[in-house]
Order: sequence, then C-alpha cells, then structure tokens
Amino acid sequence: MDKRPDASNTHVKVVECAHFWRIESPAGPTSRGKCKHCGSTQEFMNSIPVTVWGRSTPETRKAAAAKR
Repeated sequence: MDKRPDASNTHVKVVECAHFWRIESPAGPTSRGKCKHCGSTQEFMNSIPVTVWGRSTPETRKAAAAKR
C-alpha cells in the first residue's frame, strides 16, 4: 500500500525572498552577491554604461565645432 500523502490534501506554501544582497568588493567587471536571508547568489555588474548629460569635454567641443 502507498503511504504517501494524497496530493489533493497537501498544501505547498511558496514564499519569495525579499533579497538583501551583500555584494563583494569590486575586483573586475562583476562582483558576487549573496542574500543574507536565503543564501541565493547572483553576479552584479560593477559599473553602469556611461551617460553624459549636458557635460562637455574638449573633445566633444571640438567635434561640435567641426560640425558647424
């Protein structure tokens, strides 16, 4: 006889973790992070793409002047 519980009487509670990441110090393009609550791990980028808003450098001023 099968002694496993009937699946219709079994309830499974799924809990999603609100991760609290502890990320290693930068040492390359990515750093490993580990959630202090559930132990899940993930790779994080150490930099973001550069976006220049309203900032100019000598090179960009020269390029803009050349287009005029």
